[in-house]
Amino acid sequence: MAKMSGIMPAAFLFIGMGVMASPEIRELPSSFKTYWLIVHIMFAKLAYGGAIIGTALSALYLWKGKKEREGKVTKFYSRLPSLEVLDELAYAFIAFGFLMIGIMIIAGSIWANQAWGSYWSWDPVETWSLISWFFYGIYLHLRITFGWRGPRPAWFSVICVLVLIFALSGIGLFYDSAHSPYIK
Repeated sequence: MAKMSGIMPAAFLFIGMGVMASPEIRELPSSFKTYWLIVHIMFAKLAYGGAIIGTALSALYLWKGKKEREGKVTKFYSRLPSLEVLDELAYAFIAFGFLMIGIMIIAGSIWANQAWGSYWSWDPVETWSLISWFFYGIYLHLRITFGWRGPRPAWFSVICVLVLIFALSGIGLFYDSAHSPYIK
C-alpha cells in the first residue's frame, strides 16, 4: 500500500482539474477545423506515449537496479528484462518520442500559419513544447555522443518527462494560452 502513495495525490489533482474545468459545451472555432490539427494531435499523443513508456522503462531500470544492489531480487524482478535491455528499450521509446515531438511541433506550426497567419507566436505551450523537445535532444545527445548508459540517463528521462507533462498540463494553470482548456 505504501508503494502506491504517489498515485493518490496525482489522481486527486487530476480529479480536481476535471471538477474545476468548465462544463460548458462550445462550438469549435473555424481555425480548429483543419486536417493539420488532427495531424498535430495525433503526433502529440504518439510523442507523449513514447516518452511516458520510455520513462516507465527507465523507472523499472532504476527500481530493478536498486533491488539487485540490495540483493532483494524477487520472482517479479527476475521476470523483468535485464538492466541492459531495459536501458536500450527506454532509449528506443524516448528516441521515438523525440521524433514525434518534432513532427508535432512542425504540424502545429503549419496549422498555426493556416489559422492565424504565423508559424510561431511564442505561445507558452509552443515554447514549453520546444523546451521539452530540447530536453529530449540533450538526452539523446548524452547517450549517443558521450555514451551515457545506466542510471544517469534513466534519471534524466524522469526530468524530461516532468518538463513534457508541464508543457501539456501545467501551462494552462499558470499562463494564458491558445492551447489552454481553462481559458474561456
